[in-house]
Amino acid sequence: MNSYFFILGRNTTLSISEIESVLEKNIASRIMGTGFYIIESKDELDLNELQQTLGGTIKIGEIVLESEKEITNYLKKNAGDKKLRFGINLYGCDLKPMQIKKQLKDAGISSRLVESKEKTLSSVITQKEILNKDGIELNCFKADNKIFIGRTRTCQPFEEFSYRDWQRPAKDQASGMLPPKIAKIMINLAQADRNELLLDPFCGSGTILMEAALMGHNILIGSD
Repeated sequence: MNSYFFILGRNTTLSISEIESVLEKNIASRIMGTGFYIIESKDELDLNELQQTLGGTIKIGEIVLESEKEITNYLKKNAGDKKLRFGINLYGCDLKPMQIKKQLKDAGISSRLVESKEKTLSSVITQKEILNKDGIELNCFKADNKIFIGRTRTCQPFEEFSYRDWQRPAKDQASGMLPPKIAKIMINLAQADRNELLLDPFCGSGTILMEAALMGHNILIGSD
């Protein structure tokens, strides 16, 4: 079995429903926690493709450890030749990230702990300060009296979502502007086949149609 975690968006119920709608045949077991969702999958998942598909998931990664005590050794083994950049997000765990940094220093490994004023690192910080710089972000989850350590592999394409949301050629705030993320979630919940007709009878500025086209849907009809 392959174990994966999902860092959920603001509406966690909607985010989980979307994940289950997309992966329903692959999910063998599931664990839900505050802000996160862990699954065991029958198949190995393409996380980059999955991140592009989902609208309500902030980050996706794989479960790599099941004990906080293994974190330092994991970072040491994966440090590489350059100064190690790493971040640790805590979801119900009592771990002290600075203690990990000290243990790395004692082992002769130069490192930089990426931190934030918030409890967890945002997708922007994770992508720009860690993933883009060959760093490692770990997430410590406590659920069902167990510990799961996951390594972040992908973040939501926040710049793409922002561009499609705010750089539209025309905006009609009176009729409403559906965020691209919500449109993507709705399409995934509909479970429409990409070669079947997807109809939006009240399409407004066409957000659902646009997202559906980007997701590979071929037959689209909209009216308003």
